Amino acid sequence: AAPFETFVTDAQLIKFMCIKNAKNLKTLVLTDAESFSYPLDGCYPENVYLGASVTGIDVRNFYGEENGNTVLKIKNLYYAGTPEQWESVKKLYANQTYVLPEVKYGSLEYDGTFAIGGNKDEILNIPEEINGMPVTTLIGDSNDVSSKIINIPKTVTAIKDDAFESCYELTEINVDPENKFFTSENGILYNKDKTVLLKVPEAMETLPKLPSTVTQLGVSAFSGCRFAEIDLPENINKIGDFCFSSSAVEKLKLPDSIRVIPEYAFGKCYKLERLEMPKNLEYIENNAFYGMDSVGYVTIYSELKRISDEYF
Repeated sequence: AAPFETFVTDAQLIKFMCIKNAKNLKTLVLTDAESFSYPLDGCYPENVYLGASVTGIDVRNFYGEENGNTVLKIKNLYYAGTPEQWESVKKLYANQTYVLPEVKYGSLEYDGTFAIGGNKDEILNIPEEINGMPVTTLIGDSNDVSSKIINIPKTVTAIKDDAFESCYELTEINVDPENKFFTSENGILYNKDKTVLLKVPEAMETLPKLPSTVTQLGVSAFSGCRFAEIDLPENINKIGDFCFSSSAVEKLKLPDSIRVIPEYAFGKCYKLERLEMPKNLEYIENNAFYGMDSVGYVTIYSELKRISDEYF
């Protein structure tokens, strides 16, 4: 009974009734499935994408009961193979009294990813779909991004750690309120329940007060940010790799519930002058202060159990 609207998988075996009561499911993408026999139970997506690798399909999968009648539930069916292949595939199981909508043929090479890297639009509106297929995953690359505002659609279900790499001019991230996995507040990106802060835009001028619900800072959450001071909620108990790397932070007090300073957390923080470590800190991992010769003033308490050999 998952809440997602889009499901994309490269699984080869799709088992009987494996997708059950997903009432919100609108788009089903099966890129490498070999068989497709009644995996759906109590849910009927409007859009179905099938790869050319499918060897057999019972078209009754796409019908359901409505007011005592058997009716077609899907609106769009896409198949990566040829019309001749489709005729062979559907004859393996098809009851010929069932009629499908017109099949649309074409490549399923698009895998739902959208690369933010290299975009030059000042306002980047990430599309909900490309070539008829939903955009579900955001990735990044090393190409500079000129965008100042990025708007994320409701279809996105995954955001990779490097998605905002090279977004040096970014001041604001917004998420469609209908997105079931992510949200934004004051231009900052969070998971849906705001327990994980995922990304603060690098060019944001003033850091707003962060929600008290935040317990984790994601990978590269503050990387590249220009704030001299950062006020963190006391509930935070975990920070990700590269969390403050290459930022302009000068003074920072880490909440006492944090136990580990991960790799590259403060890498190349050349302006860092004063850092108060958590009272419950136990470990400082390798390269936590990568690229730095020293930090002006660091407060470390007695609970510390291990400092890795190469933390600078």
